[in-house]
Amino acid sequence: MPRNRFNPIAPTLLASAVKRVTALAKVRPSPNTLSSILEGAGGDVRNAIMTLEFTCARSKSRKQSGKNT
Repeated sequence: MPRNRFNPIAPTLLASAVKRVTALAKVRPSPNTLSSILEGAGGDVRNAIMTLEFTCARSKSRKQSGKNT
């Protein structure tokens, strides 16, 4: 079965997309977290958004349980 392949998008466009998602989702990850997400995504918007989701969910879970690590 053929798979669709997409070229990676420019880092500035990826950063804009992720910042828009953070604004719409009303989350504020640290600049270091955003930088790590963008770098790890390698130009893949879907990967960046899924990583952001996971990171924010994990952070929220830690805050609720009282853990800071």
